[in-house]
This record gives sequence, C-alpha cells and structure tokens, in this order.
Amino acid sequence: MRKGQAEFLDWFPRLMLMMVAIIIIVFLVRFFTDRDLQDQEVHTAAIMYRIYYDDIIMYSDPLTKRVYPGIIDLDKWDRFRANDIFVQDTVFARAGAKLEIIDDGGCGSRFKEQYIFKETFDKIYSLARAGVIGRQSGTILEETWPVTYKRGDRECAGIMKVIVVVQNA
Repeated sequence: MRKGQAEFLDWFPRLMLMMVAIIIIVFLVRFFTDRDLQDQEVHTAAIMYRIYYDDIIMYSDPLTKRVYPGIIDLDKWDRFRANDIFVQDTVFARAGAKLEIIDDGGCGSRFKEQYIFKETFDKIYSLARAGVIGRQSGTILEETWPVTYKRGDRECAGIMKVIVVVQNA
C-alpha cells in the first residue's frame, strides 16, 4: 500500500463524521428556526407604521425634508384624502383605517377624524368587533401615540389614535 492510500484511509472516517455533523447541525437549525410569520398581524402593523412614520400627515421640515413622526401638520391633515394617496389594490387591498386626533388639553376641545377606505373599514371593523370568525371578518390593531399637532406656529399636545383593520385571507 502506498503512502497516499494509507493517509486516505486515515482521513476518510474523519471526513464522514464531519459531514454527518454538518448535516445534523443544518437539520437542527432548520427545525428550530421559526420562519412562519403571522402574515395578518405583520400586514396590519406595516399599514399602521406607514401611516405614522410617513410624511402623509406628519410635519416635514421644508428645508431638509426630514419627517418628524409625532408632530402632525394640521394643514396636511385637512388636505389629506386617503383615496387619492392609497391605492386599494395594493397594500390596502382588504384593509381600512381610522385616524383620530384628540386634544390632550390646553388648546380647546379639538377632535379630528379621518378614514382610509371608510366602507371597507366599517364592514370589517363591525364584524371583527362582534367576534365573527371567517373570511369576511378581520384583524384589528389599535394604537395610540402622544403627538403634537401644529398649524402654522401654534402647537398643541394631543393623542393620535389609529385603528387598522385587515380582512382575513
């Protein structure tokens, strides 16, 4: 037997054990990795944060174009037309949202309300609130954030409440 054959016989069991160990590690990692996302909840949260962090209603500095989440520009709020901004066959295919600004005191009693696809929101929200299970019902995500709303130079403290509903798939 030549020297190369003897070394091969010496390394062959080690290579086989190493391959078995790699296969076991790959199997364990795939087994314990949870790649299943709750699609309905992720979709609802994505819509929620798109509304809050985008410059749709939030104040943006005209010079730097930086958006300040938590500071609502009431001029943008009054011009906000959801059906012109959001297309119902994309992110909002089976979704709707309700946005409310409630005065937190100091600026007088103010309450403002906007809807994104009101008909869809009303239909899904009423069924989901009633506990109906099935395709026509949906998932509700409700968040409140302390905000500052401003018109011109006047700023007031308030609370923004956002309710997003997504129809079950």
